[in-house]
Amino acid sequence: MPQPAANDAVARALIDVYAEAQAALLAELEAVLDEPNEFRRRRRLRELTRQHEATMAELRETSRSWWSTQVPRLHQAGSQAFAASLGHGAAWTPTHQAAVEQFARRTWEDVAARLEEISAETRRNLRSLARTSTRSALLESRTAVQAGRDMARAAAREGLWSVQYHGGARHTMRDYADTVIRTTTATAYNEGAITQAGVEGIEYVEYADGPGCGVHSHNDGTEANGMIVALDDVVVLSHPRCRRAILPAPFHRPLEGVDRSVGPERDEGPEVIRMREPRTARTARTPR
Repeated sequence: MPQPAANDAVARALIDVYAEAQAALLAELEAVLDEPNEFRRRRRLRELTRQHEATMAELRETSRSWWSTQVPRLHQAGSQAFAASLGHGAAWTPTHQAAVEQFARRTWEDVAARLEEISAETRRNLRSLARTSTRSALLESRTAVQAGRDMARAAAREGLWSVQYHGGARHTMRDYADTVIRTTTATAYNEGAITQAGVEGIEYVEYADGPGCGVHSHNDGTEANGMIVALDDVVVLSHPRCRRAILPAPFHRPLEGVDRSVGPERDEGPEVIRMREPRTARTARTPR
């Protein structure tokens, strides 16, 4: 079976924070756009800019906390699930700790840099909203019956609370967060399974995937579910938001010469990872 439903709940907890933050900022933006008096509109734009900066700072801290605590737990859950498929528990070893620290810090640097880009670009573009052309373009994108996500897309086109991927496509901050957080959740879980497979000495694993999902992309024509692959050839996920899980192959080779009655080298579980700020926004790697 693909990854457990509990993983979705872990991801949703942080995704909801982004959704609520964007909704609050967009609600204030709409109020500003409806202000006919130019002097009051400029003043409210300054207030919105301060609100934006405070919100982005809160998102960075909340995200950093999630990465430092939940990513290790997801990695451990994947490790334990893999070991349980072999009929025993999983010890948390220095190998696991090193693997999860490398993964968490690498992915966090990408996200933190992206958040900095969103913050800086939005701050610049909020200052330009007093111009009639920009305000008119946003107003024309909205009608009384349009939903909030339509307003979010209109704002994104103007560089507000959005991310630009390679190729020029823009996505709202909420959509970006949904993609990255779900993908990070699934990847952390599978990285735990792969690390455990290495500890166990397992050479082949099996993909548990959604029906019809391909190996390298969702529609690549090669169905992944049930496929047996060498551990060195594992494709961790097929696509963003993928729910693939990694299981021992049915003919797995157990690790020989291990006396499991002795107990694990280390079993107190993963440590909280001390996340660092990115070196520069240029370190960001764009989701594909």
